[in-house]
Amino acid sequence: KGAENLRKDISKKISDFKSKIEKKAKRQKKSGNTLNIKKEGAGQVVILGLANSGKSTFLSSFTNSKPLIAPYPYSTTKPEIGALNYGGAMIQLVEVPAFLESKEMSGQMFSIIRCADAIVFVVRDYAAITELDKLIALLEAQDIFVTRKKPNITLSKSQYPGVTFVNEQNLLAPKEQAIALLRDSGFRNITLILGQKTDLPTLLLLLNPRAVFLPATSVVMPFSGYKKYPEEYKGIRLFQLANGKDITESIFKMVNKIVVYTKKPGQKVADLSDPLVLEKGATVKDAA
Repeated sequence: KGAENLRKDISKKISDFKSKIEKKAKRQKKSGNTLNIKKEGAGQVVILGLANSGKSTFLSSFTNSKPLIAPYPYSTTKPEIGALNYGGAMIQLVEVPAFLESKEMSGQMFSIIRCADAIVFVVRDYAAITELDKLIALLEAQDIFVTRKKPNITLSKSQYPGVTFVNEQNLLAPKEQAIALLRDSGFRNITLILGQKTDLPTLLLLLNPRAVFLPATSVVMPFSGYKKYPEEYKGIRLFQLANGKDITESIFKMVNKIVVYTKKPGQKVADLSDPLVLEKGATVKDAA
């Protein structure tokens, strides 16, 4: 009887989870609120912040873009785009208007974020942690995660019946519960390679088709001169606006690319103005 009640509890969690996903998908489809910005350059990084937090100032400071900068909130009404130069590699920065809580506009804003490669949070110095927490919560409500990594779990169809766990010592939940969760989610004959410690919430995250995992950093804007905030919070670095070199380096690192400078035959010095931008881990053969 205890096992039966446990199975019912798991089934209810799965049902609630699926209902949540379906409702979000229906709302998005019904509203037609999707907006994508064509990716250009070495990567696309979105700039997020609350109203009047200094997003436009940051964009104009680091790119060739000249957005409207005003002392009143919501001065940015559409995505603003600029190009950040990292040693000749151009990274596309997209300032997302602060409409993340707007019923009419939030769908478009989140659709831009979901397609990006990384996020730069822009927060005010006197409320840096409070604003970070609010932005992270808004993203997680849309299944966009910046403080969690994609579960290191490989799921593949198996030629054998049932559910097989590889590295089963990493399974923190009772095996019967994990199998019940997977079966109730429609998985029958599968193999899971557990590359990390895995509990039931982690399995639910793995099974969430809407889940997006993005790297993030943050820039603290000097509104009041307050500097008593940590250098890192929930795995996210906090940079002062004046640390331009470190911010640029952090942004390039997030897009997971490498820059390769080449020389033409007869040239003594490599051309630094037009480098090759390759995926991290690429080889000399890929650059040829």
